[in-house]
Amino acid sequence: MRNLITNSQPYVNFLSHFGSNQFWLKGLHGSSLSFFIQALASDQPNRPLLVVLPSQKEAEELVFDLASVLVDKPLLFPQWPNFVFDWISPPKKVSTDRLLCFQQLLEYSSDSPLIIVTSIHALTQKITPKPLLAQSFRRIVRG
Repeated sequence: MRNLITNSQPYVNFLSHFGSNQFWLKGLHGSSLSFFIQALASDQPNRPLLVVLPSQKEAEELVFDLASVLVDKPLLFPQWPNFVFDWISPPKKVSTDRLLCFQQLLEYSSDSPLIIVTSIHALTQKITPKPLLAQSFRRIVRG
């Protein structure tokens, strides 16, 4: 399947425009998007890839699809739930997933592809500044 995608003329044309830092891609539906991202991650292994989708539901579905075609598991950068009252803490799973994405970006090396999938809404929400975040991680190893 990968050869079918990477040898197609639209994919070759796309790669010739991939030099810019951002691009828009539309018209891929269902599993074709997963196969396209898998081919792109294989052709550009030393660059992290951020995939932004219109909704959280679409991002979650894509992470599920990508897990079946990629060797390395993609990460989901979830959005904070919308709470009516500010004093309600977000679910621990959301906080953990967001921190995991930040940690992977801070420790990224080009040894393996890094794919982060998120929604537009998640990108517009406030995050901790990079210097503060970088000094906040502690690695605990058993042994």
